[in-house]
Amino acid sequence: YVGGQRWGSAFPAPDVGRTESTVDVMNVAYEGASSLTLVPSTPAPAGGFLSEDDDGLYYVGDFVSGHTPGFEAAALSGLDCALHLASRDLAEATAIR
Repeated sequence: YVGGQRWGSAFPAPDVGRTESTVDVMNVAYEGASSLTLVPSTPAPAGGFLSEDDDGLYYVGDFVSGHTPGFEAAALSGLDCALHLASRDLAEATAIR
């Protein structure tokens, strides 16, 4: 539920000045009208994470996922990375034999 966000910075600042949908939270103006797309218009791309396999660096979370931001996007990003690591480890183990 979009209105259930608990951190103020999750809401955008008003585009231009104050409107009837502007709300104040602790003296900071936020745009109260829903501006998030709740259903993506295109499918999320595969591999919702960033990786540098050679260095063993992986960056996961809803901020790099192609899904609508939130807990589910963060979990799917982590799952995508875990599957990537598992398939990479399996390929390496098979090559060693």
